Amino acid sequence: MTRILALTSAMLVLLSSQTDFPAIRSITTDKYGSENKNFSASIICDYDRYNDNIYHQAYLKVDLETDTIIKDLGGSFGDTIFVCDIDGDSIDEIVVQQTKGMSGGAGQYDSSIFTITAGNVETIFSSGSMNKFDTGFLAELKSGCQLEIRNNFTGYIKTFSLADNSKYCPAYFDENGEPLCNETVLSDNFREFIPEDIDGDGVYEIACLQYLSIGGHSNHIGDAECFLKYNIQGNNFEVVKAEFIPKKELENNYFLSSE
Repeated sequence: MTRILALTSAMLVLLSSQTDFPAIRSITTDKYGSENKNFSASIICDYDRYNDNIYHQAYLKVDLETDTIIKDLGGSFGDTIFVCDIDGDSIDEIVVQQTKGMSGGAGQYDSSIFTITAGNVETIFSSGSMNKFDTGFLAELKSGCQLEIRNNFTGYIKTFSLADNSKYCPAYFDENGEPLCNETVLSDNFREFIPEDIDGDGVYEIACLQYLSIGGHSNHIGDAECFLKYNIQGNNFEVVKAEFIPKKELENNYFLSSE
């Protein structure tokens, strides 16, 4: 049976605050994997490096049967680690979500998935500020003061009327309801990156949530939710389900259609 464990650095207890050693907090999973590929995974957080009670240097520690591997994950405000089978080989992968920044109104995040291969820790997925994964969400202003959100990978479409919205309508449409510009949607990194077995087959998909804005980052229009699934044949991750969750002020407007 596949098991999943999630731990965050917010749950930790300070282990060495009154010693000459770095202040280290550790989050540790149980031992997972097949009989011949057992491992345990931890995130070690060094708070003394930056003399800060929140920001720290994070390290992924993987204990194998006969070896220990340490991987530097960089500076972080918070870390979450999950252990579960992502690719269907009955050997668990390691999913790590990190908060890398706290500015900009929605934060900055790094999302990673690691696998244990031949005694090494290999990255099979990485999305962050320098290499953001494309989830296929686009937005387009339409005649009649409408906003259309669509996903290119799944064919999902959702349309809203902005005719009664005092913030968006005058800024983006003329008096006849025609678009004044061709604004595009801006998407942040994944602020949520959580394994979830949506089809009940024991192999986990990844539930992702992104902050979406139009025209500028402060113009938050809602969140893009999608699910990533590992494609064994293509050796990549694909968007298999997508939905737009509108900001409350948009949701209160007239909802036109959804596919």
